[in-house]
Amino acid sequence: MIGHTKAARIGIIFIFILILGSLFVYIPKEENKVEAAGSPAITIKLAQPKATAYVAPGQDGVVTFTGTVMATIPWSPNIQYLIVSLQADAAGWPVSVTPQALTFNKAQKQQDFSISVQVPIQTSQSTQGQLSVSGRWRYSPGTMGGNVDPATAIIVVK
Repeated sequence: MIGHTKAARIGIIFIFILILGSLFVYIPKEENKVEAAGSPAITIKLAQPKATAYVAPGQDGVVTFTGTVMATIPWSPNIQYLIVSLQADAAGWPVSVTPQALTFNKAQKQQDFSISVQVPIQTSQSTQGQLSVSGRWRYSPGTMGGNVDPATAIIVVK
């Protein structure tokens, strides 16, 4: 009998500790999330309005564009960041964006990126491609987000 009483006491103490400990667990509620005062002003600018891809035999067909994303945050607490994720499209040609995500705060207002487009070798010279770079933005932490207007450039095939 003594062994059962001791085990029961230990069980009761353990349950009491669990209940007491659960009072200190912080579960964030939707209303506790931090939001910025409004939407940021974001602009994507490409440095080159057009670039030439050389696709003759022995050429690689890769053309590289560079650009800058400028972001102005209307107001931001010290714990919140603006994240801009870039997407690029070049009419189905393979595209690589570096970096894909850019992080901004009140002090960091612009960042550079580069995009490489692989134009298939022996693509016709009469073909002209268009690069479109757009993005999505969001605050972290937070739930506010939206789209970034695209910037475009021409790809000349030679």
